[in-house]
Amino acid sequence: MKSSSPQERNRTSPLHFSFLTFNLLAPCYAVRPPAVCARSGSSAVAENAPEWLDPQHWRNRAEHLCAFLCTDNGATPSNEKLERMLSETLAEIICLQEYTFEPAFEELFQRWFPESTFQWIKAKRPGKKRDGLVILFRRHHFRVHGWQCFALNPLGDRIGLLVHLVPIRAPHVHLFVANVHLTFPHHPWDTLTRKLQARTIHRVIPRYRLAVLCGDWNTLSLEDPILEYLETVGYSRCRLPERTITHLTHDGRQICCDHIFIDGAQQNVIAEAQLLPPDLRHDEWPQADVYDLSDHRPVRVELTLESERCSL
Repeated sequence: MKSSSPQERNRTSPLHFSFLTFNLLAPCYAVRPPAVCARSGSSAVAENAPEWLDPQHWRNRAEHLCAFLCTDNGATPSNEKLERMLSETLAEIICLQEYTFEPAFEELFQRWFPESTFQWIKAKRPGKKRDGLVILFRRHHFRVHGWQCFALNPLGDRIGLLVHLVPIRAPHVHLFVANVHLTFPHHPWDTLTRKLQARTIHRVIPRYRLAVLCGDWNTLSLEDPILEYLETVGYSRCRLPERTITHLTHDGRQICCDHIFIDGAQQNVIAEAQLLPPDLRHDEWPQADVYDLSDHRPVRVELTLESERCSL
């Protein structure tokens, strides 16, 4: 009997991909308090001042963020230890919102995720905004077929990132990953803005392909019209347990706004979603002495798919 080649086996064997979406809470937006900024006991910075004015504090939090993403205990690693940790990130593809485009912040993150090992796809929000989006993955896992940054609406500073990836281990598979951060509904007219943003995302994402949409959608509830719209046009939300809380808002509300969607046309995809850290309760915001990495909690999704049916 003729044995199958590795390429033929890859076409029939199930494939597994993991995704993480996480709003980092940019230091230029974090203020003192809330609880998430309570780790430092420094009195040099006034209350309600941006965390960025306290370099020791934002550096400590950024180091802990990176260590968390590398599944370590939070200690600053040696070069040898960091090299071992690079193979243990929480997901193969990491989508970050509110990544800060400042040299000191970027230098810190790139020390943990060096460009020699990781491919960075990133875009800063326009104008004077200091934050933006990042899609991060290991170079030896995926080949970049193309990518684009797109405006979510003509008049505004919200953007999205879309990258077209080809897995090295399954070159017949084409994977489209989007990272977005929608407007928060501060005012009634923001509802229309957010609907326009969702329609833009739908228009940009190729249909009937393996598409994964990650991000902070700023949905105040699971009845939010954005979720209803995306499901109406064919996307499936990777569901977390009921009453899950992913964000503590600036005014103290506990909401679920961090979601990952897949194209519902891909019926051969099995998705398992998880709120991180997994040992904390999902239905209430944790105390600051337990979790203070951000005012968001990351969401991780593991996808299992029949690779043969995901080729272009």
